[in-house]
Amino acid sequence: MEHVMLTGLGLLFATLAAPAQPFLYNETKTFQVKGITYQCDLEDGIVAFYNKIDQFTYVDKTYKDGSELPEEIARGHRSGIKENFWLDIEPKINGIVNSTLSPQEKALIKDWAFVIILKFPPLVGSSPEVTFNFVARSPYGQISPLTYSKLERKLANNVRVTFTDVGRELNFVPLIWSQEVK
Repeated sequence: MEHVMLTGLGLLFATLAAPAQPFLYNETKTFQVKGITYQCDLEDGIVAFYNKIDQFTYVDKTYKDGSELPEEIARGHRSGIKENFWLDIEPKINGIVNSTLSPQEKALIKDWAFVIILKFPPLVGSSPEVTFNFVARSPYGQISPLTYSKLERKLANNVRVTFTDVGRELNFVPLIWSQEVK
């Protein structure tokens, strides 16, 4: 009985002493992932993780000539993209996210959401810039830059949209949503 109690106490102390999974995004910094430079900006506990060569990360949506948009277009997250696009894109995006994450990563972030922002260049409708936003000290803050890099590449290479007439007049067309992992 004494041996069982000591073993139980030993396991308790070993568990308490084991290092927690570190949060990787506690400060603004850059990461090199397979020759690509990614930027992690931290502001008020929220991370913006994106490819450093992206042009639209902190750019406001405007007309191509730089003039301001009417309020209904400026605030619309999906204005500029054909109406029924979501029926085709949502399963594709969910599939990309869920197939890219490992079972361990899925278990870690289950029941948590993060924001994915795709910014499509004008006229093209493909190869969007990808930004991930998440709380730094959440389980998403423990996912490696390599995983975010894989997600970025797969989303950029596989998500396509068709622009409306309004979308073709903008400097970029954003698609923003909250993603939960299943």
